[in-house]
Amino acid sequence: MFFLVLSFFSGVLAKVPPSLSCSDVGICFASGLSTGAVLQRAPEKATLFGSLKGSAGTTIQLRLVSTDGRYSKVFKTTASSDLTWRVTLDPMPIGGNYSATVSCTGCVGSSKKTISDLTFVSEFLISPRFPRTHANCLMQHLRPCHL
Repeated sequence: MFFLVLSFFSGVLAKVPPSLSCSDVGICFASGLSTGAVLQRAPEKATLFGSLKGSAGTTIQLRLVSTDGRYSKVFKTTASSDLTWRVTLDPMPIGGNYSATVSCTGCVGSSKKTISDLTFVSEFLISPRFPRTHANCLMQHLRPCHL
């Protein structure tokens, strides 16, 4: 099986515009940010972003938690004039099972959205046939696994 290892540089996610409009919900993550996402851990910081139905200046809160309870932090930002939001995370340890919940009080429609099973890595492993179970195994053991 062939794998391509890519390193991401500072600001890569920050330069990608949100490609998701919240036509039927109040707040949402950009389309590339969903359950099972793999994010840059450090020293470059991951950026979570999305859009909302509401008004510029609306306060946005993002809560990032680990399922084992060892990490929990709340980040705050405000909606920009184009009704997008962006939160840059702290450097994270390698590993997974984090969830992120974004919420707002001034949004029209649903005011909360959660994505789960987030994993932080130093390098991304890409293959046309690279199941999530392989990624979990590699991230947990930091070596190739035979599944």
